Amino acid sequence: MGGHLATITSQAENDAVSSLMGNASINEYWIGGTRECSSWKWDTNEPYSYNHWASGEPNNVDNVENYIVMNNGGYWNDERSSGTMYFGFILEIDSLDISATEEYNGHIYYRFDKGLNWTEANEYSKMLGGNLAVITSEEENEFVYNLIKEGSKELYWIGLYDPNKTKSFKWVNDEEYSYNGWSEEQPDCAGNSEFFGEMYRGNGKWNDNQNYTKGAEGFVCEIDKKVKNISIATMPDKTEYYLGETIDLTGMSLKVKYEQGADSVETTGFTANADMNALGKQTVTVTYKGATAKYEINIKCPKPEISFISKTDSSFELSWREIPLASEYAVLVNGSKSARTADSSCTVTGLNASTEYEVQVVAYDNNKVLESSEYAYITTARRITFSGAGTSDNPYLITNSQDLVCLSEMISLRMYISKTLRTSRRMTSI
Repeated sequence: MGGHLATITSQAENDAVSSLMGNASINEYWIGGTRECSSWKWDTNEPYSYNHWASGEPNNVDNVENYIVMNNGGYWNDERSSGTMYFGFILEIDSLDISATEEYNGHIYYRFDKGLNWTEANEYSKMLGGNLAVITSEEENEFVYNLIKEGSKELYWIGLYDPNKTKSFKWVNDEEYSYNGWSEEQPDCAGNSEFFGEMYRGNGKWNDNQNYTKGAEGFVCEIDKKVKNISIATMPDKTEYYLGETIDLTGMSLKVKYEQGADSVETTGFTANADMNALGKQTVTVTYKGATAKYEINIKCPKPEISFISKTDSSFELSWREIPLASEYAVLVNGSKSARTADSSCTVTGLNASTEYEVQVVAYDNNKVLESSEYAYITTARRITFSGAGTSDNPYLITNSQDLVCLSEMISLRMYISKTLRTSRRMTSI
């Protein structure tokens, strides 16, 4: 992969290497310095101009301590290359040149025209924060093919492998293996040794191969673009709400800055959260791929809108919109409290017939007024009462003017009902 034991040429580089050790269980690690005669040199032949020896070092015990180890405090000691003590090591890998870069569906793809085996290529991709390319659709396969077809290698490793050597391939990131682009008669796991996927530059088809390189295989690295921060590019259409409503993000867009790659404007894929059961100005937190942005909305209490249910000549029944936070409601009739209830409906009794009443519902949170309905005007039904002079054979005997009025009301009611029924039948037959 083009690596070597670490070469350290400055205090900043020494601090960076030391920080890699963290809470590791090994106390000392090989770095790439060796002694030649009485002088020290780096394996890379870079100038040996900086050192960070521990006190009393190097001491060349028994004249055989010709190599450098770093302890987890960042100080150096000279050591022999063999013995009863075992050390870790710090590997420094020279960066590979990226041959081409493209973006697709929120990912960055790097093409490397460098011959590595499959394991090396995937490990290098992981060091960059990604993995070998995972291809889950014909469109994505076409995209990767277009990325490599101008490359200098004939074949490029992708993130497909058969870890159990049972001709059951899978993707390195465990995404579902449902799409494939194998060449004819592939994969064949020839010689029971070809368990790693690659793509032909010539046609975008896949082949399985051994985990080695003859200099023919480049590779494609795929990295999920990491979001650095987000900001609100366009506010949502709705910023005024009533208690208990659901946040509506219609019209919202986010400007997304990434740690690598081009910025983007996103209109989907984000979520929002706020306390929708609190009145007044509330903060909405928008989340997209772990990053957050905020904006404000205003939440109002809705009015307990009145719905008329039924009435008699001495009562009427009402219902109204239920209000979040309301502990009870008061029903006001002609300005006076007629009923108090925790329900969202009520029957008011003891009224006069053929009389108009002004009605209002007030919602309370304990003793605090939340909101009041608009006024409603309800007229009770006309009272129909015969004098009682009739008999069983003729219950509606007319004996006075009031009986005549009652009979007239009944005839009008029956005509209304009959007309309603005829209309209903016609609509049903249609």
